[in-house]
Amino acid sequence: MSGPSVDLRPHSDRETLLLLDCARGTIDPETAGGIRARVSGGLNWTRLVALAQRHGLAPLLYAQLNQVCGDGVPGDTLAFLRDYARRNTAFVVMLTGQLVGLLRMLEANGIQAIPYKGPALALQLYDNVARRQYGDLDILVRRGDVWKACRLIEAEGFEPVFPVPSAMRARLLRDWYVRTFHRETSRTLLELHWDIAERYWAIRFDADAMWRRLEPMELSGATAFVPCAEDLLVMLCVHGARHGADKLEGIASIAELLRRNPDLDWERVWRESGAMHCRRILEFGLLLAHGLFDVPLPPQAADASRSQTLLAMARTAVLHFVADDPPPRTWRRQVSFQLGLKDSRADKARYWARALTSTPDDWATLRLPEPLSFAYPLVRAVRLARK
Repeated sequence: MSGPSVDLRPHSDRETLLLLDCARGTIDPETAGGIRARVSGGLNWTRLVALAQRHGLAPLLYAQLNQVCGDGVPGDTLAFLRDYARRNTAFVVMLTGQLVGLLRMLEANGIQAIPYKGPALALQLYDNVARRQYGDLDILVRRGDVWKACRLIEAEGFEPVFPVPSAMRARLLRDWYVRTFHRETSRTLLELHWDIAERYWAIRFDADAMWRRLEPMELSGATAFVPCAEDLLVMLCVHGARHGADKLEGIASIAELLRRNPDLDWERVWRESGAMHCRRILEFGLLLAHGLFDVPLPPQAADASRSQTLLAMARTAVLHFVADDPPPRTWRRQVSFQLGLKDSRADKARYWARALTSTPDDWATLRLPEPLSFAYPLVRAVRLARK
């Protein structure tokens, strides 16, 4: 990979620079030297820990600081991070056990399921389920298996966060991408996915192709199947864009995926991201990973590094990353961000045309009788107006 160099690192912010240096699976000698220099040069340790927690990078921060220069870190800070990492390890090991049990249960009932993000991604990127910080489980199934999977999951003690009226089931599968469950006894949140984004994003995710390219991996003694690196890259970029690129952990994951897979089939990634109408989302994710973590850009992404719109969006994202009190994600700001990542005017038109697509939140806000379910877009319009 090659391409113009873009530097998005906040060079006057020592805490963020140290966090960026530690947010990787392995530390080379040059990076280790930079970490030692930053640690010895004086830091606001309280701010560093707060940033790491907010961005989901505290486990990685502890692992790398402890390995590279643990004796240079204030004792109370290192002890806090050590305790945080231990509690995170205990929690994610529990989650991993639950995930394996659910995957086996679904498989026994004829449903192939993919572990998505969570422990599986931690193993794919860092060979350790505890190197990532996550609080829920994500499972991806085929669209035709959703309702059977829901029944089986509920039989395991999970309750849906939002009930779905029978009249809305087909609409849910068409317009939405996930159904959320919780289990009070273990305080576990579970997201059952059949797509990677809401319909109004207008992303044409080729699920059938993704299923054909699954790769096996070992997950706590069981064999699971996960998306190949090319598909996972696009999925991570879409996931980050959906959340407004609000956490450094998402960008660090993209960067680590690129480091671990230097021989990606970029021609296929580029071709299929275009067919999926999410190439600009891919370019944005790659630009942030390149500018913050110095992973090379593929030649196809050279235009992204010259796009003034994408560069401005990336710099704004970095300002929000480092802010001690980041601005709220208002509806207007989210819409502006999402429109900036559309590939074409036609995609922007589709976005606006589907902006009033109702959601489970809308259905829970006001229970309409089945004959009036057509009016849910009006409920959504009122909710958005209030925002």
